Amino acid sequence: MTALPNSGALILDATCTPVDITYPKDIILCNEAREKTEQMVEIMHKGNVGEFEKPRLDKQKGRREYLKTAKGKNRGKKVNRKAIKRQLLFVRRNLGYIEMLITQGHYDLLSVKQKVELETIKKLMNSRNI
Repeated sequence: MTALPNSGALILDATCTPVDITYPKDIILCNEAREKTEQMVEIMHKGNVGEFEKPRLDKQKGRREYLKTAKGKNRGKKVNRKAIKRQLLFVRRNLGYIEMLITQGHYDLLSVKQKVELETIKKLMNSRNI
């Protein structure tokens, strides 16, 4: 028996997207950016222990704001937009702390993965213009 050559058309469906990719404006993505920037600030601040006061991160407040919206039922556009804005404001403040720590020379304390994530978060913030 001889093998038949491949023939026909390949149909790709949009439902076959990976699960770990979220919609860019989703509140989950903003919350992850907030959490990652908080971790970066803590890691970079370890080089300043005793010299400077630890920056105010408001982790609990940010988490509470996120869960209030994420666990809510039937959230509308206005509620979703406000929640995203709040998360992005937390991220913007954390990025300010990170820039301050970078000028003090603590950028090397971050891992390569965190440096890539930091650049991605900066692109997210630039695209949102907040």
